[in-house]
Amino acid sequence: MQTLMLKGHLLQYSHAKGKLKELIIEKLTERAHGMFIITISIWVCDVLINSRFHWVSLQLDFLCGLKLDSDICKRLKSLPDTLKELYYEIYVGIASSEKHEQIVGETVFTWLLVGQKILHTSTFLAAISANPRCWEHSDEPPEELIAEQVLAICQNLIVHDEAADTFRFAHLSVQQFLESMNEYSPIHCHSLLAEICLVHLIHASCTPNSTQYLIDSYGIHNALPSMLGLLDYAVYRWPPHCLQSGVGNSMPRSRLTDVFDFFMSNDSESGSSSAFWVNGYHAYSGGPFGKVSMSKQKDTKSRSFLIACWLGFVDYIRLRVLQVSSKLTESGLHHATYGKKAKVLLMLIACDEVNIQDWQELLSGKRPMRVTEEMICVASQRHTLDVVQRLLEAQHVDITSHVLLDIVGYASKDILNVVIDFLGNVAISEQTVLEAAHHNSSVLSFLIGHTQPTVMEKVVKAAIELTPSCAQILGILEENGMNIVVTRDVRWSHY
Repeated sequence: MQTLMLKGHLLQYSHAKGKLKELIIEKLTERAHGMFIITISIWVCDVLINSRFHWVSLQLDFLCGLKLDSDICKRLKSLPDTLKELYYEIYVGIASSEKHEQIVGETVFTWLLVGQKILHTSTFLAAISANPRCWEHSDEPPEELIAEQVLAICQNLIVHDEAADTFRFAHLSVQQFLESMNEYSPIHCHSLLAEICLVHLIHASCTPNSTQYLIDSYGIHNALPSMLGLLDYAVYRWPPHCLQSGVGNSMPRSRLTDVFDFFMSNDSESGSSSAFWVNGYHAYSGGPFGKVSMSKQKDTKSRSFLIACWLGFVDYIRLRVLQVSSKLTESGLHHATYGKKAKVLLMLIACDEVNIQDWQELLSGKRPMRVTEEMICVASQRHTLDVVQRLLEAQHVDITSHVLLDIVGYASKDILNVVIDFLGNVAISEQTVLEAAHHNSSVLSFLIGHTQPTVMEKVVKAAIELTPSCAQILGILEENGMNIVVTRDVRWSHY
């Protein structure tokens, strides 16, 4: 406190500095001790003491902004009781400031919440300055920020760690407070950083279409503030930020979906943003499948399809898979396998045209796909026996007897047979037989041959309820030695 007074930050214009100094010490000490709860846990004590000093520090910072003695006295009579209340008060102040300061505050907090790499000070400042939304609210290019400006705008909710050469939250409770707000939900935060990364890559591609897009969409006429570290971050990190935001995977239309679609689909004689990303940075190749296959694609649509398969943008694929060749679909399978994107694999397996002979490397190569129950279900419904057999021959098959209940309503007898053989000594549940009786009576005889010859009252009831198939189902039961006992419940089913 004394330091703040000596620097002229606190009580600079006061007419009663001595009296107010004593009052500030008295009130802050009194309220801070009220926050401290004695406990037998040393760790909890340390946390609470830390919180108490942080609360006092923030209160002093707030008082530094008051110029009149009357306002200082009024403030001391109504101090926020908790850190959360104090943070909210500070946050409201930031949110009601000038538009550019609002954007800076939001961008800083977002980077610190979900940034996937700690950025050094110079790169962090470039990242904050490069938020494309700054251009929408000014005819002039936004100025590049310095550390002192960022600290002042964020009102000490963050600190600059000079030793580590980076920014961080002033206290863990600041992060927890922001994470509790809808404005800083994971989807919202990842959407903002995904947008910043994609805009940076679009800008770096330097094509006429890219330049015009940034002018039309954001009003960006000048070079974005940039550093090599920020461009590296954009190239490495745009995929996880996009995936976390939901773009390309059922996200509602938004500014980000527009940027994403441009990045993935824009094409011109001078190149495209996606080609810039694939060809310019070998570190982001997809191993033996990724960069080689993607860079060979002459058109942006094919290249972007493989990018989506590799990274896992399922909805993007769903909208385009019927428009690509079977050869490209097979290449997409390779990319999805290398990227370990199970949902993409499921999507591609659901396609009508699958060349199962080309899957040997996918099923048993260096990076074999893991076959799931979902894949078996889709293959059983959409494909022939050989597809299901090949999937079950994979190195990693993760299925249980529950898959029988999922597929019995539509799978052929041959497919059910290979699945049962794979599962080994598995008991066919009454529920599975009942599902077949309702929806796929042609396999009922086969299933009963794998079950215990016990009375299945529910199956008999199903036969009676399904009047057109009643005789057929009862006949199947009798042929397989099932004793049909007509109970009271069964008789009531007939009525």
